[in-house]
Amino acid sequence: MVVAHQDLTVLASGTAVSGRVAGRDLDVLGQFDGELELSGRVHVAAGSRVKGRVRANLVEIDGDFEGEVRTETLRLGVGASARGKFFAGRIAIVDGARLEGDVNPSEGAVVTGSGPSSSSGGGVTPVGGARPIPKPSTEDKPIAKPVAEEKPAAEEKPAREAVAPADRR
Repeated sequence: MVVAHQDLTVLASGTAVSGRVAGRDLDVLGQFDGELELSGRVHVAAGSRVKGRVRANLVEIDGDFEGEVRTETLRLGVGASARGKFFAGRIAIVDGARLEGDVNPSEGAVVTGSGPSSSSGGGVTPVGGARPIPKPSTEDKPIAKPVAEEKPAAEEKPAREAVAPADRR
């Protein structure tokens, strides 16, 4: 069952819909298979599943997603499982989320509706303790500098300090 509330449409839990949905904002609590074309936000809730193509200004995934996303901002929450192709100006991945596939932040993110532009470069923003994985180098570089072997120094006798005798009275 799809319920519209002002500019928000909710696909209720336990409901399965296939086809094409256009509008402003959509919360998916059930299952959807098809194409979503929205000017605002799409939220794939925990326990829900979306398979298909999504185009929206903001895409938030907390459930299971498979397909293609074109968005200005992509957010993956704890427990999210996303597979496919992702075109976004900005990406935030929370620790505990899983993302598999192609990520192309520099390619045409969607511009449906108003919102900040990704022309400033965008990029991937790990959140929640995640760290970006460095790009591999194409040059052959040693991982660490070799440590020169140290030759044992000639045995030295410890220096003695001159100690004045204590004055006993």
